[in-house]
Amino acid sequence: MILWFVLRQFNLKQPILEFRVFKYKVFTISTILGMITFMVMIGAAVMLPLYMQTMLGFSAFESGLALLAGAVLQGIMNPFSGKLFDLYGAKYLAIIGLGLIVVTTFMFAFLTEETSFMYISAVHAIRMLGVAMAMMPVTTAGLNVLPMELMAHGTAVNNTLRQVSGAIGTALPITIMTTAAIPEEGVLGMIHGVNISFMVAGVIAIVGLALSFFLKDRESGRGIKIK
Repeated sequence: MILWFVLRQFNLKQPILEFRVFKYKVFTISTILGMITFMVMIGAAVMLPLYMQTMLGFSAFESGLALLAGAVLQGIMNPFSGKLFDLYGAKYLAIIGLGLIVVTTFMFAFLTEETSFMYISAVHAIRMLGVAMAMMPVTTAGLNVLPMELMAHGTAVNNTLRQVSGAIGTALPITIMTTAAIPEEGVLGMIHGVNISFMVAGVIAIVGLALSFFLKDRESGRGIKIK
């Protein structure tokens, strides 16, 4: 069905999504990086409250409070990410940001019944710092290489695929958690499922980190296509 949709777009005079933007290598890489970053971010936003409320006994208010520091830090960091992008380009920001995401994701892969509120809040905050360093710069780098007539199409494709990755980032961790959980072990068995879910997310983040080394900075110029 998806393949039919993509092929159909190439035969329309005014396609819903212009997939020819993927002829540009930097745009393709940056879109994949944005999808991976958004996927692992959404996954943690789903799993951590579930883990805290169901397995540790925290209230909904407390689990939301644990994620608040990360959200605030991300909001503060976003303007600085733009300035750093102007100075250094997207590649190094993406490498550092995804590096932080990888490390903190694996830090969440060893949760226990005794994991503290402060640990969860602090690690998540650092994780969101990595998201802020990676998300906006890679998106901007990808759009910068497109010619003006494809800029709007690139934005549409990027936003659409990011929503798709968000849906995957919501469903996949839950599926992995329920599959890997060991019901007969009670809470410990449920936490095991959460840990496996974060391990898989960490592997996905490693793929993104490796891919970020192939990202070209803005100095490479506009309109560079895949050969």
